[in-house]
Amino acid sequence: MTTALTHRSLGSTELPIQLAATAANTGALRILVLANDMMSDASTVSALTAQGCAAVQASSIDEALTLLTTDTFTAIVVDIRPDLLGHQAVCKLRMAQIELPVLLVSARSAADAVQRARDVGADDVAVLPLDPMTLTARLTALVQRNGTAAQTQTVQVGRLEIDLVDHDARVGGRSIALAADEYRALRVLASHDGAPVRNSAICVRAGTSARGDDTVTRLRRKLARAGVGELIGNVRGVGFSLGGGCKVSRRRTVALKRAA
Repeated sequence: MTTALTHRSLGSTELPIQLAATAANTGALRILVLANDMMSDASTVSALTAQGCAAVQASSIDEALTLLTTDTFTAIVVDIRPDLLGHQAVCKLRMAQIELPVLLVSARSAADAVQRARDVGADDVAVLPLDPMTLTARLTALVQRNGTAAQTQTVQVGRLEIDLVDHDARVGGRSIALAADEYRALRVLASHDGAPVRNSAICVRAGTSARGDDTVTRLRRKLARAGVGELIGNVRGVGFSLGGGCKVSRRRTVALKRAA
């Protein structure tokens, strides 16, 4: 008997699971599996391999980071017990500016555990026990969503334009001089389409040792000098949001190959 995997989608849009379609499209998936238990590692890799995915094992965060610099992957599965160590592993991946989709395997299904996973940078949570077909479907959905996001070149929030290619922020065509962590914090806020983002998540995703609210305070001052400081709002008891009532829109450009 197959036990269904429980999942919590952490993206702004809930993605449907289409198992039949997924089974025919798993050949392009190359998954890095980070696990600290040999049995767990082997079972996750075996489950993915049985579904036609290519899976590579890593037993430590250092090994995973090394593999990520020497090999190409489409997504990462973090299957580490206890859950706290799994959260720490995801946090370290994001602090290292790894932007691949990350699915965190958890032994807990409580809402606070799911929120904590999002705070440290996980894109989705799969609750034990795992079903191979559903696990592969979740990964396929994450990769597809990530591919769509990767095509986005600019995000417009009111008069503020965030250039995801040149890592720039502009108002009225004028660039705003942002520090690297300030730009990353702005990008994190923009990725949530107006929804609130916790301070801890901003700190992790911005890759800064400072508190998330310190980084946002500096960012807001610079946006205010450019005339758009009102776009960042405080969400009491949570963190910050970007929008200030303005619609968040995204523009994609299809890159054309130049003739040699």
